[in-house]
Amino acid sequence: MQKDLANPPSLCDLAKIAGMNHCKLNRGFKALFGNTVFGCLRDMRLEKARQLLTTGKMNVTEASCFVGYSCLSHFSSAFKEQYKMNPRECLKCSARSHFL
Repeated sequence: MQKDLANPPSLCDLAKIAGMNHCKLNRGFKALFGNTVFGCLRDMRLEKARQLLTTGKMNVTEASCFVGYSCLSHFSSAFKEQYKMNPRECLKCSARSHFL
């Protein structure tokens, strides 16, 4: 999933790779990692976007598209829920640190 965050395999494809049905995969994944397969994907996407923003490599729109969000408002809401700041604030923190 980490190889291409914007185009991850489907749950059924992952289940085929693991040799089990999708329900069993999701239950086992949640039991093992405390999150669903796509909950973990969401966390990976947001973390990658945070890294891109804090390093100043991309702006908010570019980072959201790079990690697979097609709707900027959904990305911003998810980012704020995860990091308690909106993505633009994260980008501003990055810009300030470059001047220090």
